[in-house]
Amino acid sequence: MKHTYYILLALCAAVIVGFSSCKRRPLTTADYKVIVNIEIEEDIVNYKMPHQPSLMRCIFYDSHTGAFVTQAFLPSTGGQVNLIPSREYDVLVYNFDTESTWINEENSFNKIYASTSVIPTSFLTKLRSRSAASEKEKIVYDPDHLYVGRLNDVFVPARSVDADPLVLDIKCETVVESWILEVRSVTGVENIGSVAAVITGLAESNKIAFDELSTNFVSVYFDNQVIDENGLLTARFNTFGANPLKFDHDTLTAVVHAAIDCARAARDASDTPHEKFIALDIGPSGKMLAPLGDLDFEDAVSWKDGDLRLKSVSLKEALDIVERKFDINIHLTTDKYNSAILTAKFINDESLTELMDALCKLVPGMQYQIKDNNIYIR
Repeated sequence: MKHTYYILLALCAAVIVGFSSCKRRPLTTADYKVIVNIEIEEDIVNYKMPHQPSLMRCIFYDSHTGAFVTQAFLPSTGGQVNLIPSREYDVLVYNFDTESTWINEENSFNKIYASTSVIPTSFLTKLRSRSAASEKEKIVYDPDHLYVGRLNDVFVPARSVDADPLVLDIKCETVVESWILEVRSVTGVENIGSVAAVITGLAESNKIAFDELSTNFVSVYFDNQVIDENGLLTARFNTFGANPLKFDHDTLTAVVHAAIDCARAARDASDTPHEKFIALDIGPSGKMLAPLGDLDFEDAVSWKDGDLRLKSVSLKEALDIVERKFDINIHLTTDKYNSAILTAKFINDESLTELMDALCKLVPGMQYQIKDNNIYIR
């Protein structure tokens, strides 16, 4: 009995010592609860969203490799996702209820893209017999609106079980455009049973992780149209957008210059007394017209109305314009006025002296001297 007593006493002491050495540490969880809040932009040009998407796909990729990690299917307003902590993710969200828009290469953040299906062979043969332009391009159906949201480099830390969840707010916007085609004065409306159309030169797909259009060309087929009693045909269709590379840079430059040369020849051959201006040509300011350049059309043609407009130009730019207008040489012998920015309006019939006097008033301290065909600024 003595031996038993001593053994029980030793066990009790060991248990007491063991309990007294324990410390409470917060428990951590093997996954991380993340709340994804989704907002869908409904303001779309030429399109009214009939209803919210029924299902959203939320994909998480490794932000370093772009590889697929996990996914969740959520309502259109969002929901909860469990993620492995201590990792960095790229997040991609899009609606999962489209009929004609297809998602491809979804296992890679860097490759995933949206496209649409090619029309059946029977349609293809019929349409190509009527459209030489579509011979070189695939003909596809127009895409459904695809609402895409993105977040990059989202770090999910380890957390204790009682910590607040991480909240991600993601706004989804469509990567598809809605276009309207109008054809006026259609005759013989009563004899038209149906109308189908093909628009060429459009982008084949969209890399939705970057909202980047493909440079492959497709033609989009559509037959959603209305013809009213006045012969106005109105058709609505969707597209990923116009192909951004209709021409490469060298070809585009050659085309623009050839077009300008043709326009100049037509202007020179015209015998009308009115002054003529050519879009994209370099005018008296030495600037390219918008949209390729930064010269507004109204400013370019202001000489036609008897005015010269200078809008936020440097003194050097203003003097360059004076040089070209009066065919003289201007020598700016100081850099004192490099920071001067001018906005002014001059009458076309002002003399050189009047114009230079006005510039001197705009730039305090500036003086000039005219000698032969030269002007010296000091």
